[in-house]
Amino acid sequence: MFKAISIRRHYPLKNDPIDIGTLVEAMLFYEKCIVSADYAVLRQLILQFGAQNLILLIQAGILEIEYAENSIAIDVSPIRASISYHDMWIIESKDHTLEKHLHALCTQNAKNFGKARYTAQKLGALIRLSSNEAKVAESTKGLVVERGFTTTFLPLILKAFAPGTTDAEIASMPSYIERRGGGILLESHLDFALLNSRYRAASGAQDDIISPTFLLLQLCNLENDVLVASDNQSELSSSSLNARLVELRISHLAQKCGQSRGLLNHFQEVIISNQRTLRDSINRGNIPVDDLMKLLLRARDFKAWLGRCSQDQSIVEQYYRELLRESFFERTTMKNLRWLLFTAIGAAAGFTLSPAAGMAAGAAIGAVDHFVIGRLVKGWRPSQFIEDDLRPLLR
Repeated sequence: MFKAISIRRHYPLKNDPIDIGTLVEAMLFYEKCIVSADYAVLRQLILQFGAQNLILLIQAGILEIEYAENSIAIDVSPIRASISYHDMWIIESKDHTLEKHLHALCTQNAKNFGKARYTAQKLGALIRLSSNEAKVAESTKGLVVERGFTTTFLPLILKAFAPGTTDAEIASMPSYIERRGGGILLESHLDFALLNSRYRAASGAQDDIISPTFLLLQLCNLENDVLVASDNQSELSSSSLNARLVELRISHLAQKCGQSRGLLNHFQEVIISNQRTLRDSINRGNIPVDDLMKLLLRARDFKAWLGRCSQDQSIVEQYYRELLRESFFERTTMKNLRWLLFTAIGAAAGFTLSPAAGMAAGAAIGAVDHFVIGRLVKGWRPSQFIEDDLRPLLR
């Protein structure tokens, strides 16, 4: 017990983000205490303890400081009234480095400028830099499109910053979120004017802060908390909101893992009935490595299909739907399909090519006739991977 603890912002919206009493208790009772700092946290620590004392604490192994020079920014592109596209960027600046911030903080109002500059350099050498921003941004993009986001994480955040907000109100203001390119497409019907009025009434603040961007930044803070504690192999001391969000995040991850395992077991039991599972066959050494490699290399389309499956239905139901579904090409006879395809190509060639080139194009079209038509008619179904690639290895 009490091996290590990571200290993050306790009061994210305040100028002094760290609860100093909590920090002192952590330094007193834990073998290792790591403060995850940005400029505001570093400034507070120097003002509270003094740069020289911070050096003594670090050298004595009582305190560690890791500093984030960069930050995450969210670029918003409005599309329509309630729809916007959000992308995350890593902000780097030569004017906001640890070296420059320490120099400014240590030399400010210093009587001996040379000594203060030396102290800043000495303290800087004892602080390690962190660079979690890219991981945090990517992890946040993944979390925000999870089914549980709008039903669990979002209500908790809104209730914390806009007291009085109810689950019924949130449910009546639905949000639609999906990954699009490198960012997130978000359609939200949340009443931000109402939410911000409740925030101002509860906090006494004058400015509105609640927006889609603000909500995404709260998730960034959550993912950063989880990542810092994981990297440091430590307990976590953060804001009261983030403590609840982290607990929910871990629970959500465990639930999702268990659900996926259950779905995979059910899928194998139903679709590959009366057969042992792939896992059992591999562990018993029944599948040669060469065959296993072929299977893995052919699984791309099947894994992409799994990724597109709805979270609200079993994989088995969606598998059978794909099995029974008739595509346009399957409903069209081979003769009619040839006529449609090559009439269209021939018309295009007639408009754009000379007679000689048109004859050459016709010959080329004929050469690919069998290949192209065969591929279009056949299409791809997940059953092809199961029947042609997977099932034969389990016999």
